[in-house]
Amino acid sequence: AYHGGADDRPTEWLSAWQLYNPGAAAFHGTLYFHTDDGGRLEHPVIVAPGRVTRVTGDAVPGLPMGRPFVVQAVADRPFAAHAWLRARA
Repeated sequence: AYHGGADDRPTEWLSAWQLYNPGAAAFHGTLYFHTDDGGRLEHPVIVAPGRVTRVTGDAVPGLPMGRPFVVQAVADRPFAAHAWLRARA
C-alpha cells in the first residue's frame, strides 16, 4: 500500500483499513505496518462487538508518505478485515 503524496508526484494515496467484529465481546487488535526499509509501526485498535472500526493512514503517526508498506492485522478474537486504497490526481 501507499499513503500520502509528494510534491514531485501527481498522485495522492488515501489508505484505510476497516475491522469488523462479529463476536459478542470486544476484541483488542493491532495493525502492523511493515515498511520497505525493514521498519515496523504498531497501531492498537479495540473493536466493540458487532461494530466496524476504520483506521485511516492519517491516524497512524510515523506512517511513511509516498513509500510502499505492508499492513498486517492481528487480534485476540476472530474478525474480518477490509483494506482500501484510493488514489487521486
